[in-house]
Amino acid sequence: QEGKPVRVIGLRGASGSGKDEVGRILREESGLRVVTLALADPIKELLRCVWGEWFTYSQCFGAAEQRDESVPYDPRWRAAFDSERTQEYIATKWTPRIMCSWYGSHIVPPALGVVLTLCEEWLESSEVRGKSSARQFIAPFAIEMREASQVGQDVWVNRCLNDVEAFKKMQPDLCVITDVRHGNVCKKLKESGVEIWKVIK
Repeated sequence: QEGKPVRVIGLRGASGSGKDEVGRILREESGLRVVTLALADPIKELLRCVWGEWFTYSQCFGAAEQRDESVPYDPRWRAAFDSERTQEYIATKWTPRIMCSWYGSHIVPPALGVVLTLCEEWLESSEVRGKSSARQFIAPFAIEMREASQVGQDVWVNRCLNDVEAFKKMQPDLCVITDVRHGNVCKKLKESGVEIWKVIK
């Protein structure tokens, strides 16, 4: 029914507890129109956009075991990051999309510095290891961005809530956020009317 409230659920649980699988079951087997999204989706998009020649869609957005798959380091990763296309994408599209709607355009330059530094650090550590997985990019990136004073701890939950509002316009039966972990995230989601379900393996 057009205009009806859309129920939004956040799945909370430890890594490997099955949050993605619960989201998949709700989306594919419940008989409802379900949209799933994750707080980490923007980071996965960044990895896929810049290094998609080496990291497949399933390794970025798939199940936990797929995100853990090791990919051999390739020196071309550095060239892909240093390219004019990538630098422009990060500076004029990715970082402003993450930051502007909640913090304003003034925060983009300092946040951009954090983003570029984190990408550089990942490239360096991947070269030393001789390999990397999507998770080894996504998890540290999420934590360091959240803890950076230039950005703030609510960066990912704010971005996610924006995406939820966009998805609500599609009038699904459910919106499911599949990667809720931290206390500040739960608090803000609850304040925004999101139900929190705990997933226990």
